[in-house]
Amino acid sequence: MIDLQRYLPAAQKAQAVISQVLDSRPGTSSDYVQGWVLRGTPQQDVIFYAVLDASRIPQPEPFARATHQISSALGGQQRVYWSNSTGFRFAVVLTPAKRLPRQIELPTNLPTGRAMIGLRPDGQVAGGKWGDLKHIIVVGYTGSGKSLTTRSLVYQAIRQDFNLILADLDGTTFPMLAEHPALLAPLANTTDEFIEVLRIALGELEHRSSLYKQAANYPEKIEEYNQWAAANGQEPLKRVLIAIDEFNSAVTKTGGPDGKLGKMAVELASRGRKFGISLLMSAQDFSKEVIGAVRDEVGVIIAHKVNSENVARNVGVAAAAQISERTPGRAITNRWGLIQAFYLDKSHLMNGASASILTPKEKELAERAQAETGGKISREVLMGWGLGQGEARRLLHDWELRGWSEKDPMRANATYITPKLVSLLTNLPTLPTPTNWLPTPPTGLPTLQTPTNPYEEGE
Repeated sequence: MIDLQRYLPAAQKAQAVISQVLDSRPGTSSDYVQGWVLRGTPQQDVIFYAVLDASRIPQPEPFARATHQISSALGGQQRVYWSNSTGFRFAVVLTPAKRLPRQIELPTNLPTGRAMIGLRPDGQVAGGKWGDLKHIIVVGYTGSGKSLTTRSLVYQAIRQDFNLILADLDGTTFPMLAEHPALLAPLANTTDEFIEVLRIALGELEHRSSLYKQAANYPEKIEEYNQWAAANGQEPLKRVLIAIDEFNSAVTKTGGPDGKLGKMAVELASRGRKFGISLLMSAQDFSKEVIGAVRDEVGVIIAHKVNSENVARNVGVAAAAQISERTPGRAITNRWGLIQAFYLDKSHLMNGASASILTPKEKELAERAQAETGGKISREVLMGWGLGQGEARRLLHDWELRGWSEKDPMRANATYITPKLVSLLTNLPTLPTPTNWLPTPPTGLPTLQTPTNPYEEGE
């Protein structure tokens, strides 16, 4: 249990500093502070709150802008946040900051039905079930980690057998997925193509709506429909991820929130979730008008370093403006606070298009394992068949990632090829042999958990 008495001197100092700063700035005053609260959190942090009287504050913006000055006046020793999730308040974290790694690879042991977003300072994973996350916004300027986070989520959708609709205005985020078999529509690179693929998405939504009406259990979500479908010999529905890069720019260029693209996105956001359709919208910035149109349907906001405090406030995560430029991948979220987003090299998406297709070399090695080792493979076995040490190690990681091999606890925990790979030996076409095997992220992260964060930013 946390001894709050130890932190009383620090809380009293923070109280004096907040009052002094608010009384010294135009548009703010300590008279608007309704109460002071010192509390501990399940993550063993101690936070001191200055709770403001929202009914009396004429404009919240001057108070939000005071956050940096309060932090500076405290000597940079405590983290200071402006929160607008339930009223207005300053939150000063009195316990020392827990260190996050500068980079952490996306684990290979991805949980089914969940999205993994990043690692929290307390070592727990930020993420959750796709349906519970609702729709997702990722914001951040070039080099902040926005594209990496966006690709990571798309990659996880691919691994979980989603259908995809992808829109990439600059043609730099998803070009490697242009021919991916999971695409329901061609990769969109222009605003006209954005509109067309969202029209296709709406058509899929209407198709699913008609299927739901035929189901006798009156489904309200995709899991309920698929239960009925399985019991009645019908084809289950796959989840759909619609990932739109540079969303703000595309909506602005097509008439704003009231234009074609804006209206279609709002309809998909408001109706799509119950049909297993998720929107992932990323951009370097978001205007109030654009984000306001979809805000009520967005469950997760991942804010990397942004260009201005205005952008941070527009997405409701004001602390994103304070992220250091020297920590790409660092983000503030509205649900889990500070995280280090998982890193995924784009080479894995390049490999994703052929994730279920054997190369001639892979086919030869799999057939040899069947014939000579009873399906057992190891680095030593592969090196005995002519692969270099590094090449053998990467192939083993790659096959594990794709579900083609796994350790068998009933056979001394040795690695064997899976029935999934065996079925591919005869049922799928092959591709030309690549020049290099692609690397795979390491395993070993804690179990996915999503406890509440006591100082999360506005939703």
